[in-house]
Amino acid sequence: MWWVLSLLVFLYAYPPNQYPHWKDTNPCSRVYQTLAMVDDGTFAIDGPLTRYGDTEDKAEHAGKHYSDKPPGVAFLLYPVAKLLRAFIPVENFERMFLWLRLLGLSLPSALFWWGTWPWWVEWSGSARKAAAVILIGALGTGWWAYSTALYSHVFAGALLFAGFLLVRHSRRPLLAGTLCSAAFVCDFVVVLAVPVVGLMALKRSGKGALRWLVGLLPPLALWMLYNTACLGGPLQLGFLAHADPRYAAAYRGGFLGMQVPEAGAFLGMTFSAARGLFFFTPALLLAFAGWRKRTQEAWVCACVCLAIFAFALTTVDWRAGWAYGPRYLVPMIPFLLVGVAAAVRDVGPDHPFAVFLAAGGVVGIVWSTIAMLTTPLLVQEFRNPLVHFAAATLLQGKVAPMPLSVLPAVVLAMVAAVFLMGGAKRSLPASALLAVLLLAQVLIPDPRELRRTQEIERAELLIRMGYPDAARARLAGISP
Repeated sequence: MWWVLSLLVFLYAYPPNQYPHWKDTNPCSRVYQTLAMVDDGTFAIDGPLTRYGDTEDKAEHAGKHYSDKPPGVAFLLYPVAKLLRAFIPVENFERMFLWLRLLGLSLPSALFWWGTWPWWVEWSGSARKAAAVILIGALGTGWWAYSTALYSHVFAGALLFAGFLLVRHSRRPLLAGTLCSAAFVCDFVVVLAVPVVGLMALKRSGKGALRWLVGLLPPLALWMLYNTACLGGPLQLGFLAHADPRYAAAYRGGFLGMQVPEAGAFLGMTFSAARGLFFFTPALLLAFAGWRKRTQEAWVCACVCLAIFAFALTTVDWRAGWAYGPRYLVPMIPFLLVGVAAAVRDVGPDHPFAVFLAAGGVVGIVWSTIAMLTTPLLVQEFRNPLVHFAAATLLQGKVAPMPLSVLPAVVLAMVAAVFLMGGAKRSLPASALLAVLLLAQVLIPDPRELRRTQEIERAELLIRMGYPDAARARLAGISP
């Protein structure tokens, strides 16, 4: 397990995921709130807005500006920022942002997989299978990308899964409730999933379920007090008071942003090349086979995933803007992996499930690596952003800034892929062929009418990555 942890720590920490001309507005909004609490003693982000520049993701109330995000991540980062402020001056935002990400997200995310290792061994039946499942989840899905960017999804997924594990063992139900509630205060996408864990607690013990309910109260109370102090009411949410009236109006159409799903949302988040969870990581399809074993925890994990998916399906923008895969589904990845582990538990290395685990996992790692070497913030206008932006940009030599070069990240990602493929010599050709066939889906060309829009979006991304000359060359080659 130690080599897996070391590999994850390096790969989560090594790509800075920062660009000299680009401040990603989503994590920037959360960091602004954290630094406002540390430096100004207030929730209002007007101080950071003045010191570090504007950000699009902000709410406005009573003449002050606030982050429009759920406040959980900013609260969790507060003690880290308070400690770092002793070493990093106020004017150095870039260094603070980087170290907040490393100490507040990337390292804890790697430790999450280390801390849950015994359960993956139990569910998968062996240390090798457990390592394979972890590598697929940690590096072959959006979990890698969002362990290097201060979005809320990894925080929420890790907290909710920790609460689930405590309930599973009927241990510390009070803490389990607090963890589940904190997951919601970090990311509203788990709002329907939290009651699923509560029902599991009730099934285990009535007294434990009552304690679990009591554990929900502190984070919820803190969240409501924050909403009241900043936005005028306990259930007044940041995005409902968005400083841009267009965004606020869009979210007022439903509860927590939920409304009637778009026609293409289901396939878009599952199998599309633009945002499909199973296109990006085919190995996750094995979860359905694992859930068929009909254990209580399998049903709970399946229902948690269904709840998160249902919420994401009904959000105002299920594509989630510029993103790697369906980012709203990132919190359900550990729960999907429980099913994946169960599917391969009792099968030999040459079983079709084992072959598909290796091939589908390698595909996920290949896609994640390509995105991390350029940018995981893939534009939604591309039918296949992995190939038509990320891979194309990489082939042009336009890569993300890294401390030395992209080579260490490439080598370690290849180590993980080779480990997955090396499970059985007899099935290696079949696994390799299947991986090639899965990767070959990207050769399907884009419709011609989308190409001009994509070139414009590609040029904008290149500018933000720090390659304005390459952007101008792209724009020069398209017709008006």
